[in-house]
Amino acid sequence: AKAAPKTLSNFDKLNLMIKENSITEAEWKELPAKSRIPYSHENGHLQVKAKINGRDVKMIFDTGASICTLSTADYPGVISKGNLSKGQPVPIRRPHGITQGNMCRVELTVHDITRRVNILATREPGVSVVGQNFFKEYNYMIDPFYIRLTKAPYRPPADKIEIISRDPYQVDDLYKESKPDKKPVSKNEIKTADYQDRFKLPFKRMGELMLVDMEVNDHKVKACFDTGCAVDGIVMPPQFYKLLEIKVDGEKKNIADKVVVGPIHKKYVKVSFAPTLQFLLIGPKIFDRPYTVDQKESCIVFDY
Repeated sequence: AKAAPKTLSNFDKLNLMIKENSITEAEWKELPAKSRIPYSHENGHLQVKAKINGRDVKMIFDTGASICTLSTADYPGVISKGNLSKGQPVPIRRPHGITQGNMCRVELTVHDITRRVNILATREPGVSVVGQNFFKEYNYMIDPFYIRLTKAPYRPPADKIEIISRDPYQVDDLYKESKPDKKPVSKNEIKTADYQDRFKLPFKRMGELMLVDMEVNDHKVKACFDTGCAVDGIVMPPQFYKLLEIKVDGEKKNIADKVVVGPIHKKYVKVSFAPTLQFLLIGPKIFDRPYTVDQKESCIVFDY
């Protein structure tokens, strides 16, 4: 009798996905060593000019997106109907719920970098983004005018798989991992750091996403660093409202009295809610200063 086909665990699927989405060292060498990409602020997003299959498009530079996305409502015909019909249907988790997309292969150019990448095509308007699968091989610094990319050292797939110690797709584990610590942070936990380390914010990867530690009203919690997060404040799942002691001010706005992200301390921070999130989201507005994402050292370094 034939042996039953092996069922892949989510962890095995993740390993396979990393291998499929990694490039060879020869392909890495062909990438430009540096690039200086101009951007504009539009509706709170970092907007860049790009080309998909030779067609001009505007896209959001989004560290919170693991994969590039194209709105076919905004840019019909950029991907042919034939290729769209062949694309694998994929559910897309959005802050407001689940939508549908089709996985397609395209040629994407941003400034002087051109790559063949997977992209999710969706009918939802306003969601064309340059995700991590386009720029994950680069360190990048974002200043008031440019996204400055510098190629990071090559990382073979085996190295990426080795750092994963658990299955990041177990929703229960994700909730436990991101659930706030109800115990307030004691002063004894604060240690004197090296002067340069004061301006570094370490991150850990979950797939292609970057997770950082932060504090909201003295409660420790994990957040996804997301340049596509346009709100002036933080975004969180509604179930964290009581756990993080969020208040409503006189103008009926949700407020966190105190937020700490690495060296950044802020008071009276606006809070928005999104029902399908697994983690809090923080965007560049909460930083309000230039910073560099160092892929090799897995940290965000602030200029001051």
